[in-house]
Amino acid sequence: MSDSLQKLFEEYRPGRSLPGAAYKDPGIYELEVRHIMLKAWHYAGHQS
Repeated sequence: MSDSLQKLFEEYRPGRSLPGAAYKDPGIYELEVRHIMLKAWHYAGHQS
């Protein structure tokens, strides 16, 4: 695990949002894509 990711986990507090860097860090985005998005289909839509 990268140092920046480890630091985010250390700063996380239950009941709070993640630190802002968690939403902007390209490394975290890559991990999300690889471990979440590419493993399953995700659907979002609206029914009329």
